[in-house]
Amino acid sequence: MGDAELLAMILGGPGSTATRRAQTLLDASGGLLGLARGAVSEGATAARLGPASRARVEAALELGVRAAGAAALAPRQVLSGPDDVAAWARAVWGAETHEELWVVAVDAHHAVMGARRVAVGTSNECRFVVRDVLCTVLRLGAAGFFLVHNHPSGDPSPSPDDVDATRRVAGAARATGLVLLDHVVVAARSHRSMFELGLLDHVTDPSR
Repeated sequence: MGDAELLAMILGGPGSTATRRAQTLLDASGGLLGLARGAVSEGATAARLGPASRARVEAALELGVRAAGAAALAPRQVLSGPDDVAAWARAVWGAETHEELWVVAVDAHHAVMGARRVAVGTSNECRFVVRDVLCTVLRLGAAGFFLVHNHPSGDPSPSPDDVDATRRVAGAARATGLVLLDHVVVAARSHRSMFELGLLDHVTDPSR
């Protein structure tokens, strides 16, 4: 089946009508890539989708993102450093036009125990709550974790806000017995490790 036929199955309704609505949604959103980048609202208006249909499409897209994340981590991928973290992130995000912050929890040997998106921002910033990060790590049952977020601008250099927020997470993690191993900022063609840049204090790595 083509993209429109698959999307029509999510929208439901009579076959030919659903397919026409699905094609209109794709055309108005810029195709699947446009939908993945968050253009559902524009296409939904053109395709005359109601709230329930729009919610089904958004849920399917989110499920696709989570499935990609799970596939990128299986089976028990070991993240030996920022290069591995960046490769995982690119496999999950693709070509996002907004910033996202993810927590990647690892065991004592840096084998991934789970990953969760904890914040979604704009094209040039992503604010988050320290408590959300730590609660995510604790729920996953890990002692160590990586932070990773993207810079759609193409420049992976961490901003002063990135550095300040990361240091707050590191301090709070130490207070609760958790270890922030690194924060990797990923762009399309390159990435930066805050640990390697000397922007994070030395941490006690649970694998050593």
